[in-house]
Amino acid sequence: MPDNQTTVSIEMTDVLRRESATYDNSPRSYRNARIAGKRRKGATYQELADEFSISVSRAKQIVAVQERRRLNLLEQVNAPLQHV
Repeated sequence: MPDNQTTVSIEMTDVLRRESATYDNSPRSYRNARIAGKRRKGATYQELADEFSISVSRAKQIVAVQERRRLNLLEQVNAPLQHV
């Protein structure tokens, strides 16, 4: 029987798989996902702007959209099952 740590890990893996499926295969979608991922790992908006040749405000916009998508997916994974 898996412990809570394993269960959370499996759920997060599922979320990440779903998250990647929400992006189309365009280079910009991939770039935006990388930007949000680097921000979650601690990169500053200025570092992101410099690395991806975008403005700081654009980096903030991208991260906000990506985080909103990620949180929506987390809600879907954690939502109770609904019987039809």
